Formats: sequence, C-alpha cells, structure tokens
Amino acid sequence: MLNTQLKIQPKYTLFKATICSANGKRYRYGFNGKEKDNETYGEGNAYDFGARIYDSRLGRWMACDPLYIKYPHESTYCYVGNQVFVFIDPNGKEKIIVIGGADDAGDDEAKFANAGLLQLKNYINDVRNSGEKITIIIATDGLTAENIQNIQYEIDLIKFEAESKFHYNDETKQMEFWNYNINLTTVSTDKEMVNYFNSGNKSSDELNEFRKADPISGMTLFGHGLVGKGFTPGYPNTKETSTYGTNNNIGATDLSHIKKGAFSSGAQIGIYSCNAATTSNGTNFALEMSKATGATVFGWAGKTSYAHMYNPSNLSTWSNLSMPEKAGAFLFFSDQIFNLQLRISDNLPKGDESNPRKVTYSNGKETTDEK
Repeated sequence: MLNTQLKIQPKYTLFKATICSANGKRYRYGFNGKEKDNETYGEGNAYDFGARIYDSRLGRWMACDPLYIKYPHESTYCYVGNQVFVFIDPNGKEKIIVIGGADDAGDDEAKFANAGLLQLKNYINDVRNSGEKITIIIATDGLTAENIQNIQYEIDLIKFEAESKFHYNDETKQMEFWNYNINLTTVSTDKEMVNYFNSGNKSSDELNEFRKADPISGMTLFGHGLVGKGFTPGYPNTKETSTYGTNNNIGATDLSHIKKGAFSSGAQIGIYSCNAATTSNGTNFALEMSKATGATVFGWAGKTSYAHMYNPSNLSTWSNLSMPEKAGAFLFFSDQIFNLQLRISDNLPKGDESNPRKVTYSNGKETTDEK
C-alpha cells in the first residue's frame, strides 16, 4: 500500500486570515510577514504590527488610527483603505535619509554621503525587526552614475552586515536573523523629492493611500544650507530660484507643497546643514519645516561642521595621496575623487565651534535652544 501524505498550503481570506496550516506545522509569521498574536483572538486571527493589533477576520485594526483626525473620510479602524491587493502596511512608518549630492564647495566631496551612511546604521538600530522601511534619497547634484553605484554598494554592505547578526528573541527564547527593508532612489529636482515625501512616488504629489498607511516617522537631511534659501544640495553650482521643479533646493516654495498628513504623529526631522535655524526676516528653514510637517525639527543656527566626523583610523584613500597625486587626480580623474573619499563616517555633523546653537521646533514652535 502506498503511504501518501497530503500537503496542504496556507489559505487566505480576502484580508489574509490563515484558515489552515501546512503539514500540521504552526507558522509563527503570516500576513505582511507579521507575527501572529494567537493569544488574543485565537490562532491565526490576529497579527502584531508593533503599534497596533490587526484582526484579519475583519480586515480591521483593533485600535484607532492615531492619524484619524487628518482623514475624516475614512474609518479610523480600516486597513489600507480596504485595498489589500494594492497596498501593504509594514508597521505604518517610514524613515528617510536625504543625501544632498556631492560637496563641490569643500575638500571632502563625499561627506554628505558618508554622514548619510552612518545615519542608515543608526536607523537600522532604531527599527530593529519592526519591518519599518528606510529610504535613502540622493540628490544627484555633482554626482556621476558611478558615484551613485558606489553609494548603493556601501548601502548593500551595511544591510548585509546588519542581516548577518544574530538577535535573541525574548519571547521564543531563540536566536534569529532580522531582515531590513532598505531602498535607494535618486532625485534631480525639488519637485521629485517633495513628491516622494507626499506619496512615496517621485511622479505624484497626491497624499495617497500608500503614504497614509506608511507616514514618515523620521527624516534626516545632509547637505548645504543658506540663510533664507533653505536646503541647497547644488550649492555653489546651482542657485536658488523661485520656480518649483527647476533644481534640488528645498526652500519656502517647496515647503508649501508638502502635505502634513505624509508625516506621522511624533515624527522627528534632523537638518544637518548650515543655517537651518538661522533666522532671517522672522523665520528660518527648520521652523518652516516644522510648520509644514507638524514634526519636531532640529537644526543649527550658523555653520554646521562636518570636520570632526572621522576618527584618525578612518582616513580616506584620498587622504593618503601625496600632493602631486592629488593634483594629478584633479586634472585627469576629477570624477574619481568622490569615490576615493566615500566611506562611513564615525560621527554625525554638529554645530561649528564658533556658534554651536542647536534649535528645536515642535509643531512650529521653538522648544529648545542648546548651546
């Protein structure tokens, strides 16, 4: 007699409630890769998304959406606008790192990218195994396709290192690996950048279901900044204009296009550019960013220093070249200087010693002024 075994694969209802298991084995994870909460509503009926519990039998959250005031046209408990075939909700959040191109005004062209790579490691430590997305937005000012490929390579190395580490799970009493959702996108205009803030897509500025399901919980900007001009990745080669969509500079015009609903309640934004909190005509970029997003935003009044970012043991390949070699590189291989300077920094930028005032704004109001 043949001894056959029927293999049954997991089945799902519309909102992905598991109705059978495979080979009698119990799956710890299910819908959206989230861990089952079998103790609350029975086996396979609820999933832990971190901030809220999701009941997959109903397609509803078991807690009110913290952003419900911003979306009066939707139920405060519905999951991704009831469009489960279109949208997912990893945990309702996304973190963004903005790298303001190459620094053509200084002697360390890769310093914005290097600081962004360190911030990526910091964000990885923050999101842990939550599934929260991390996106690196690169303004292409001063960068070649090869430069961007090398940044992607560094990102891949950071991700590989993070995913190669064992972590102890207190609940299961087991060691496990964590996966991270890390993406890179490039922008060539301020409009593309703001569009991504609003929709998660460079081609649309509409506050869509995707962004409402995954609002931005944290954002960090590295680049140049000018008084009265805002965040200026293209400086000194690209000048600020009042025409939206003509360069990568983020100024007052751009902030007026940001949808406040794209940012989660309690969102944190750090601006590591010069003059983000330097007041001119009664306002400054950090203050206006806080008003536009509803987030807590910090920046520095005066110059921001990137000089202390590297430890003595972390010298770049460029630093080890002799003066004649550097002169030759400037003449014949200028596009390679960025690649020679690219590496993860040891520290984030800070206020310059001459005026190190870090100012924080929350919902458009000043909360701290640190010396």
